[in-house]
Amino acid sequence: MGIGTNKLKDNNQKPSETSNEEKSPESTIQKQDSKNKSTRKDDSETKRLSVTFSGLTKQNLDYLTEEQGISQVDAIRRALSTEAFLYEEIKNGSKILIKDRDNELREIIFR
Repeated sequence: MGIGTNKLKDNNQKPSETSNEEKSPESTIQKQDSKNKSTRKDDSETKRLSVTFSGLTKQNLDYLTEEQGISQVDAIRRALSTEAFLYEEIKNGSKILIKDRDNELREIIFR
């Protein structure tokens, strides 16, 4: 999946306000699931997987683990939770916006 951006004109469009406390993608997905009655369910059974990554994907994994001080497994779990949250939001018609340090809004486009 590729990612792109679009600049948005600020026609009094503001992303929804959030509280100062950060919300994890996992908690947001759980709330989203309860609202939308998603078909995904929590399968608490543990599954063992073997994964082969390309060089760039492995570099990204190493970067996330080092920057965030987390294990590779936790980095992969967070990435999957974030991807599931973004996918569900886009599927439901939401737009993903980033406000840069110059206060310009950009729409993130997933392909």
